[in-house]
Amino acid sequence: MKLEERYYAEKDYYEVLALQPDATCVEVQAAYDRLTQTISLANADPEARVRSAERMLELSQAYEVLNDPIQRSHYDIRTFGRHSLPIHAQVENLFREAIRAFRTRKTDMALHYFKEVSSLYPHRSLYRVHLAIAYADKDWLNFAEAELQTALRLDPEDRFAKETVARVLFKHEEFKREASPPLVKRMSASLRAVVRAATGRLDAPSSTDPLHPNAARPSTRGQDRAPRTRPLE
Repeated sequence: MKLEERYYAEKDYYEVLALQPDATCVEVQAAYDRLTQTISLANADPEARVRSAERMLELSQAYEVLNDPIQRSHYDIRTFGRHSLPIHAQVENLFREAIRAFRTRKTDMALHYFKEVSSLYPHRSLYRVHLAIAYADKDWLNFAEAELQTALRLDPEDRFAKETVARVLFKHEEFKREASPPLVKRMSASLRAVVRAATGRLDAPSSTDPLHPNAARPSTRGQDRAPRTRPLE
């Protein structure tokens, strides 16, 4: 590893930008803009220019990671662990509203909330998966495919994302209708390739794997839904 890479790898990017780890992407952008506006590279003092350049590089490095959903997701998983990721209270409240709307069959309202949550927190695979489920419930399969692909890039080991791929695209009867077999076949092949590229394997959903407690199950329309493993807190 290069010296520069090792130096910045040891930095706390949230601390560099004076942010809390649960910051939204809007807050990341605002912090970067605010801090960089205070830096001048036109100082007459050579040493001051060097310090300013180093500070600008430090801010840019932190911003590059935290502003990119995939890099930020991987950074958070390394830093906090997959089961201790930061949670933004406002975003989580919106997410719970989306879950409630979906379960009461208010799909349009749920889709609106899921999109807003994913916009504020684009680096969280959980929110992307639920957005994909809402898209699938509307039969918008291309959008569902895109969100599931993104979720697996954000966290290649996300079991809920892989189970949703299997449940929605491989097993869910709604997507086996004769009206769209070419699209289903293409989506299945595409997402299988994404999973294999990300993890080196395609795990079948296990009956013992718990879903997220707030999981918005895909609609079965006429079939019994599987019960939740845990109640919504």
